[in-house]
Amino acid sequence: MLTAVTAIVALLGVCEVTKDVRASAVYEQRRDWAALMQKYRDRKDFHRHLRTHPDSFDRLLSMIRESLVVNTAMANLRGGPILPEIKLCCAIRWLAGGSYSDIHMFVGITRPSFCRVVWQVIRAINNCTELNIIFPATQEDFDALADGFTSLSTGEAITNCVGVIDGHHLEIEVPPKDVVGNVRSYYSGHYKTYGVNVQAIADYNSRFLYVAVAGPGSMNDNDAARESEALFLVESVPFPYVIIGDCAYVPTERMVPTYGGIYATRKNNDSFNYYASQLRTRVEMAFGLMSEKWGILWRPLKIDITRVKELVVCIARLHNFCINERLAKMGDLETYDASREYGVNDRGRDINVAETSAFLQACEIEDDDTGFTGYSAVREEMVRAIHRKSLFRPEWSTRRRRSEEQTQ
Repeated sequence: MLTAVTAIVALLGVCEVTKDVRASAVYEQRRDWAALMQKYRDRKDFHRHLRTHPDSFDRLLSMIRESLVVNTAMANLRGGPILPEIKLCCAIRWLAGGSYSDIHMFVGITRPSFCRVVWQVIRAINNCTELNIIFPATQEDFDALADGFTSLSTGEAITNCVGVIDGHHLEIEVPPKDVVGNVRSYYSGHYKTYGVNVQAIADYNSRFLYVAVAGPGSMNDNDAARESEALFLVESVPFPYVIIGDCAYVPTERMVPTYGGIYATRKNNDSFNYYASQLRTRVEMAFGLMSEKWGILWRPLKIDITRVKELVVCIARLHNFCINERLAKMGDLETYDASREYGVNDRGRDINVAETSAFLQACEIEDDDTGFTGYSAVREEMVRAIHRKSLFRPEWSTRRRRSEEQTQ
């Protein structure tokens, strides 16, 4: 009996010894933000490391500071509070491509604290109303966008474009089957990598008017746009304004893609493709600028796939913020001016609005089961408008000039 009691006591003793005990607080040597800022200024590395200038960094911080402040009394129990400046610095450096193992040692915080504050900053940016990505809603907004795109179009070939749409394959690591189910759907045969399809609409300054992770990497652009809110926004555009995309999208009276296949070989259609592509490159530039600036996108994302959407939205918001800061420094910041005195018919002056509207009302085009007609009367009128201006793709113009010279 005594032996059994002794054994039980010994067992309890072992259990007590092996019980998990929370590690004691680690009091890191926090970096002095003023000294760090001075070092960045002396070495002129601030923009290179944090992707913004000091004044822009301070402006961004002022927008989200309240969301980053913590209870000082509670923070003092675990090593002291982390300044909002340090939090934002950590998040920007990580999004810019820095290694978390180097960043948390550099600023003097622990690795768990680094992971916590980075996602705290990302959530703060996504919840900041001043950084919202807003699709135009008023007539004045659409007029201003059309004016901007017209200024980019050679010979004002296209005057009724208010946005450009495209998809982007964002690489990710192989997602876990217990989370996504069909892992194979995330593999793109075209890009030969795993990823997600990101749909975006951009303006003439390559700022995002809309961005969303629309589906897995194997999904084509048109299906991805339909699954997201993109096509709904496109169809909300007032007539005769349009959103221009590539030939992956199905044409409607608001969605105007370039011609593909055998239709692209026709002279007038080819000329339309040329001038439409002049504008469509703005969304490709947006993806390019975003990927170039934020180094975390240089390689497959190594984060929980459930957080990919949150990360993409944050980067898109920062992308717009950086462009707005650049335009403000140049004194060319676009704020859709409601004082403009032209209306929709004026900006669409190259589109025969009356004839096109009558044609749409007279035609009875049956939609297929996807909800798309596959035909766009507005696009056909845009092709004719370019032809009426005697605008052609440069090689067509060269051939025409040589033909006229030979005739003379």
